[in-house]
Amino acid sequence: MDLSEKFRLFRDYWSPKIVGELNDSYVKLVKLKGEFVWHHHRDEDELFLVTKGRWFLLSNVPLLGALVYRYVDRRLPGARTSAVARTRLIDDEWRQAQRDGIRQIVILGSGFDCRAYRLSGEHSPVVFEVDRPITVASKRERLRGVLRTIPQNVRFVEVDFNRQSLGEALTGARFDSSVPALFLWEGVTSYLTPEAVDSVLRYVGSTSPGSRLVFTYVHSGALDSSMDFEGAQRTIHDVARLGEPWRFGLSPDQVPDFLRKRGLEPDRDVGAREFRALYFGRDAERMKGYDFYHVVTAHVPGGAQRPHPE
Repeated sequence: MDLSEKFRLFRDYWSPKIVGELNDSYVKLVKLKGEFVWHHHRDEDELFLVTKGRWFLLSNVPLLGALVYRYVDRRLPGARTSAVARTRLIDDEWRQAQRDGIRQIVILGSGFDCRAYRLSGEHSPVVFEVDRPITVASKRERLRGVLRTIPQNVRFVEVDFNRQSLGEALTGARFDSSVPALFLWEGVTSYLTPEAVDSVLRYVGSTSPGSRLVFTYVHSGALDSSMDFEGAQRTIHDVARLGEPWRFGLSPDQVPDFLRKRGLEPDRDVGAREFRALYFGRDAERMKGYDFYHVVTAHVPGGAQRPHPE
């Protein structure tokens, strides 16, 4: 493929064009002009090739990393601090599940999530890492370069939520739906179709009583512009121009009924302002933005009552 020839076919900036496909991955071309805020997609393996011009990554320059963080915080208010606090919250849910005797954990859209390796203990649960085949293959390759062996308690499950059945894929990986499990679904639902979200939640709701779910969602008011969240429209614009638009959202007042119709009982729904306060304390009062991002915990009713959050 002659990339130079392909680039001559369009002039617009910030509009990715799919020009090919290789090993289940798209080859996209895009013309950038000016500043680009570096970020990553936790569920994707990515390669960036600069064919013309220069790309200068300031965060790799000593003493400038803090300035880069400050710039990102100004351009995408709350995104970084929200992600830090959200990670802590989900880590705590993982640890609590282990203390309560749950021995199966399913990471939906696992990407390069490392909880199975950094949160392992003496009695590690069986961890099912679920993602698209190309992402699973890339992660396994990288893990082999870091770890001597991949832990025996980790099982990789290949599935595309928009096209395949989660239940069938997990059954093939020897997941036992008759005993409780913890399902983690972080940073994924907003990219899926409503039908895919519905299918996954209905499956989780059909598993053993006492199973738990932690998932994130974007406030629907940010997607349809019916509510004014600081920085939301810029974030939505950024993901859309990269060819991965947000498709799905919920309003907090819809969440309880939405979950109950799918066999799940909600426990709590916290926005970025709340979960930042849990982990940053009083410093969180100075952290603004990303209030459209929520974390929900729920369970399949009928099992042992889970601890009430403080």
